[in-house]
Amino acid sequence: MVPTLLFLLTPNGGDREDKTSITMTFDEIIEALYSEDKSLICDALNTGGHISDFGNHPEIDAIHTGFYCRVQTGTIFDAIYLIPKQMICYRNITISSFSKYYPLGFPLRYSPVEFNDLCYCDSVKDKWIQAYDMATGNFDIVSRKGIEMKDQSAESIILDNDLKVSSFSIWDGSIKKKDYPLYPVSIPELYKGQEFSPQRNFSRTYGCYENEPAYEKYRGTYAQDVEGCDDDFIDDVLGGEPEAYWNID
Repeated sequence: MVPTLLFLLTPNGGDREDKTSITMTFDEIIEALYSEDKSLICDALNTGGHISDFGNHPEIDAIHTGFYCRVQTGTIFDAIYLIPKQMICYRNITISSFSKYYPLGFPLRYSPVEFNDLCYCDSVKDKWIQAYDMATGNFDIVSRKGIEMKDQSAESIILDNDLKVSSFSIWDGSIKKKDYPLYPVSIPELYKGQEFSPQRNFSRTYGCYENEPAYEKYRGTYAQDVEGCDDDFIDDVLGGEPEAYWNID
């Protein structure tokens, strides 16, 4: 059984305005996230929002995309698709030595925890989502017996009939369109401000070089990890109080 990952949430308290009017279907989102094209990846992520934007929605069924990325602050984000909302959301996560990387097709159920800035996103026991039908918008849920792991990643899913699968299928009615592996080829490095964007000289944002933004003092806060505010911005504009970000109009 795959251990539960711990996800950091923010005390937002409700939905925020949509950041973009662009919408993408599940198959379009997966195609973008697995394309290795950072512009397409960012376009897909920016159609959704941070998990805290959905804090008032109890018991959200979701499917993990198998996608992870690292941003300029060093924070790792992953992406899930909220099935009832029909949109993607991303989460800043903490992965310990006991945790696993969820693969594409892993069913999840998110339940917000009132008066707490931490919550658990639980796996759905003994279930697996093996396919998506573009024609109907339905997900094919089957029973699973187990998961074969290597290090922190899933190598294959063991179904109840002992069949091992290591891919996720997109169908259009009776026609199979494409099979995807359980994870993209690599974990991309992206820039995270109010939105995700590709940045060619990504590595320079780690250092404290002259006139370059630094992301060290306030790592682990919402203002820095999610909204991409650098140390100088938090010091100068927020008076050294990252929590003051919530007072910005």
